[in-house]
Amino acid sequence: TWGAPATKTIERMSDEGSKRKREEEEEEHEEEEEVEEEEEKPKKKKPVAKKKVKKDEEEEEEDKWELGSRKKVSISNFRGKTLVDIREYYLAGDEEKPGKKGISLSVDQWKKLCAVMSKVDKALE
Repeated sequence: TWGAPATKTIERMSDEGSKRKREEEEEEHEEEEEVEEEEEKPKKKKPVAKKKVKKDEEEEEEDKWELGSRKKVSISNFRGKTLVDIREYYLAGDEEKPGKKGISLSVDQWKKLCAVMSKVDKALE
């Protein structure tokens, strides 16, 4: 009598398969509900960094000196440190902006450069 036990085994297997399938469908439905709930929550806005107020044009020009052909020397502060910036500028529309080519020296580095300036002048003659 192969038929009776085999039929019961098949029925049990299909019941277990249906049960598993129902559980999977319920899990998927729960996950969909969680996603929908997450989408409904208002998204937090990232804090926007406030731009520093620029100095007056006259004050800004006092801290910049032309070297010619869009090269300038300027004094700036970065993270509380005073820097001497020697940089090329480029035109963006009708506004001059600092380019990538340049160097920022700390006050100590600037003083060392000034100390060797006469030696550099002599080497250039």
